[in-house]
Amino acid sequence: MSDLITTTFSLQDLVNRIEANSLQSQQHRSNANLANVGAALAYLLTSGSKRRTVRTAGEVVALGGVLYGGSQRNQASNLDSQNNLLIDSALSIIELQGLPKLRLESNPDAVRRFLELTLRLGVQVDEVIKSQGSRLKNKSLLGRTNQQLLLNAANIDIVRNKLRLNKIFGQIDRTKTFPDVINALTRQISAIAVVNLQKEGLYTKIIIGVLVVLGLILANVNSSAAMLIWVGIGFWAINHFFPVFPQTRKLKNAINALVGGLQGQPPVHTLTVT
Repeated sequence: MSDLITTTFSLQDLVNRIEANSLQSQQHRSNANLANVGAALAYLLTSGSKRRTVRTAGEVVALGGVLYGGSQRNQASNLDSQNNLLIDSALSIIELQGLPKLRLESNPDAVRRFLELTLRLGVQVDEVIKSQGSRLKNKSLLGRTNQQLLLNAANIDIVRNKLRLNKIFGQIDRTKTFPDVINALTRQISAIAVVNLQKEGLYTKIIIGVLVVLGLILANVNSSAAMLIWVGIGFWAINHFFPVFPQTRKLKNAINALVGGLQGQPPVHTLTVT
């Protein structure tokens, strides 16, 4: 048995586990969405009832749906985290064991099987970029932890794995080329004043907090004061998608461009050893 075939067995096991986890994760998220819709419908259909028992039953069903939905999302997130680690392991096998043996392999079936598994792994990496990349774009930019995470976006698992895969494709098949999204990201990140970015996050949280707290305090005095709460929530929502402050806006644009660039790359369907 050739060395490449031995490597392929290890790679196949990882790819099979990644694909199975991906299917389970999609099912859990689908269950969570259905549970949340069901919870909302149960509450809306029963909240206006004149009978207390009906309203109570609706509230119980709605709460159960929300809790079940949250549990399903947690299970999906755990599977996503497992897959990020499995993808990293699969890429390491290809880089350290597969590529050095590929051009020395004389068995065409062994080469074909290795390339098929590499392409299947590529499909899974693209799925991760599609799903987890969207969540990355929607991360809050107000806290220092998330700010530091996004400032170092090139080191995030899903980004690093996608870039490693692109490099592998290029090493196998020299006709495959990909845009250099990291240089563009580096230029955008270097233009951000980190200290000011942190201050902007703090200022935004203070503005939202003051509006909400004032609304809660004054609601008992003046019913219209409750509008302050909605203004605070509205300010948070608008700022989340369209940041008001300049440094936060730069970071948002940089992450959007990075994820958009990775998601916009066409899938690789064929590989030829060149």
